[in-house]
Formats: sequence, C-alpha cells, structure tokens
Amino acid sequence: MTRISSDPAVPGVILAGACVPAAPAVVLFPLFQRFAFTNLGSGVRG
Repeated sequence: MTRISSDPAVPGVILAGACVPAAPAVVLFPLFQRFAFTNLGSGVRG
C-alpha cells in the first residue's frame, strides 16, 4: 500500500481542500459585518 503523502502534488490538493470550505466564510464575513454594523448604528440612533 503506497502512502499518498509521498506524492509531491498532495500539499496543493490539501490547500485546495482547505480553501473550498473556507471560501463561503470569506465571502459572507464582509456582508455580515456590514449588515451587523448598519443595524447597530440604526439601533443606537433610536
């Protein structure tokens, strides 16, 4: 049985596999931040 980690292409595959689940968080975070701060600002004003 061969070890997959001996393949030189594996680090790139691991990075791609780590980036795919993180992409929605990177996209949604600025949107959520803008939404949260606008709501907080309107709540403070009254």
